[in-house]
Amino acid sequence: MLAIDVAHEDALAFISMADGATGGSTSAESSAPASAAPPPQPDAPSSFAGGRYEVREFLGEGGKKRVFLTHDSLLDRDVAFALVRTNGLDDAGRERITREAQAMERLGDHPHIVPVLDLGEERNSDGVSQPYIVSQYIAGGSVEDLLNAEDDLPLERTLEIALGVGRGLDMAHSNKIVHRDLQPGNVWLDEDGTAKIGDFGLVRSRSTAPGSRSRE
Repeated sequence: MLAIDVAHEDALAFISMADGATGGSTSAESSAPASAAPPPQPDAPSSFAGGRYEVREFLGEGGKKRVFLTHDSLLDRDVAFALVRTNGLDDAGRERITREAQAMERLGDHPHIVPVLDLGEERNSDGVSQPYIVSQYIAGGSVEDLLNAEDDLPLERTLEIALGVGRGLDMAHSNKIVHRDLQPGNVWLDEDGTAKIGDFGLVRSRSTAPGSRSRE
């Protein structure tokens, strides 16, 4: 039986999502088919990191980054390449991104966490250096995609995903790492359906020492 720690907001948020998915009612969004991957952007480079990461496809973008499917020519594998936006990002912000990626990398190869494979900086056409984070490419899409494609997600499948997420959170929390933005769009499904927590750029390292404060 999966025990939920009420002190962990991440776990409560995901369970709330799961309850909604199995309640028998769906919104207009959740009944719509999953949208196709967006086309490559016209200004997308052909590669990153001196040609190591060859761009295959533009996967999408958010407020903080643009994500590409790339091929790692050095290790001969497909990976997700996230180029972080630098608008309003000062030196402290850059340091935080590096620290957060390193924190996730220390979690190692956990079956329910998307692993960080590489990080660095890429200089764009304007000469501005942008941080990047490379992670495992998850071909099965996100839980959000699954909910949009399924009219009624079976309870057994919902519990299976929730259990995987709970195990990933337990690993992260035991290493003093809090995700802060757990939602269906940040939980990815491997080809065999295994749920993996992603979007490491939003994590926060947390100290549990008495009187300590979390680092933003």
